[in-house]
Amino acid sequence: MAIPKIDIEEGKNTGHVVFVAETPALIDPGTFAVRVYDSASGPHFDDTRGNGAGQFHSGVGSGFINFKIDERGCPKSFQFAPSDPFRTLPIAIARLEPLP
Repeated sequence: MAIPKIDIEEGKNTGHVVFVAETPALIDPGTFAVRVYDSASGPHFDDTRGNGAGQFHSGVGSGFINFKIDERGCPKSFQFAPSDPFRTLPIAIARLEPLP
């Protein structure tokens, strides 16, 4: 899954790529939590990164990102962490399939 950044600035982040780790879980009508693996500057929901002793708040780890879906079941907005609002940006999702 990839989420591009709309306003690209030289030397800044251009988007975010995650690997989906588990089947999405319905947490509210139209809202799903998805466990992902990624490298991020801060932890997601229920993240393996953290601020405790021996933990790192950034880097490679696993946590949940929340998604709201539209009437077709397609993701329309996402929330990286509990303190973040839902943001609406283009979201690209692909699934690898073995060749026949």
